[in-house]
Amino acid sequence: MTRQGMDWDDILDADEYILWQGRPDPSMSLSEIGPTTGLFGLFLLFSTVLWATATDEKWPMVMVHLPLAALLLYVGVLQKPRQYRRTWYTLSNKRAYIATDLPFQGKRLKSYVITPNSPVALEGNAPHTVTFAFHILPDPVPRRLRAGAKNPAPAPRIGFERLPDGPKVFHLLRDIQEGQYP
Repeated sequence: MTRQGMDWDDILDADEYILWQGRPDPSMSLSEIGPTTGLFGLFLLFSTVLWATATDEKWPMVMVHLPLAALLLYVGVLQKPRQYRRTWYTLSNKRAYIATDLPFQGKRLKSYVITPNSPVALEGNAPHTVTFAFHILPDPVPRRLRAGAKNPAPAPRIGFERLPDGPKVFHLLRDIQEGQYP
């Protein structure tokens, strides 16, 4: 499943080969609605409709708040499925690749080396998420992320999201860590 115009010979090392390729499940999930954007967007939409029907001054309310509510709903509810439809995953015997082709960002290909120390984990129920790296936090680390903070936020994890065959990919990553693929 190679993308049009992509030649893996230019990307892979001489002794590297592809073990698995896949894509995330693009269906919309209510569990992925962002609480700050999606839920606030729903609240703003319903309050705008109720206020506009209860008062005579409808246009100022509708002209300002309705587009804002639509934008918040898009960001909180519809952005992730759209991003998943434009994402491709590849796993080689050395690295994990995440390719995206998003509007305003263009085509991107990120690779992550899989080592015996990589934090490989299988998360959630089907569709699964298989994580294998952490985002590098900026230096200086914000106060809420320091070790001495009361509730430090964990570093965001990087991985293949919403996989229907997550356990298979997880076992492939474990095999790579154990050196079963030269």
